[in-house]
Amino acid sequence: MRYGEKNNLDIARKCWDDCLKLFEMGAQLLNHVASVRKVEFQMEQAQSYISYADTMKDHLDDHGKALLEKAEAIVLQYYNCTLFKPEENRRVKTRAAWQLWKIYTALGKNEEAEKYNKEAEGFRREYLRETDGK
Repeated sequence: MRYGEKNNLDIARKCWDDCLKLFEMGAQLLNHVASVRKVEFQMEQAQSYISYADTMKDHLDDHGKALLEKAEAIVLQYYNCTLFKPEENRRVKTRAAWQLWKIYTALGKNEEAEKYNKEAEGFRREYLRETDGK
């Protein structure tokens, strides 16, 4: 049930904000680490921002839009990832494309959303071709 149906938007926002603060604290602890784990954590952080916006989509306010912009900034820095082994880079790029699709869909930027949806599907098909051939 959506929070708006029970008129609990303030409670939902408070719970989400507490959760998001924990992600931000965790991200600070990983600031000086250069590993795929750090990137995966940051992608999870971006996903939490996207999930907030999705949960509040019927009541998306400036705070929710700001979180989507934060998610976009996190994801874009890894969209063309070349930091790791090719397989890890592809996994990061695929996830980034899916997240950008979700972000732009939530913001109503349909043209950008479609672009990243197609790219994510392309990455997925490429991965399936490679794993089927092994």
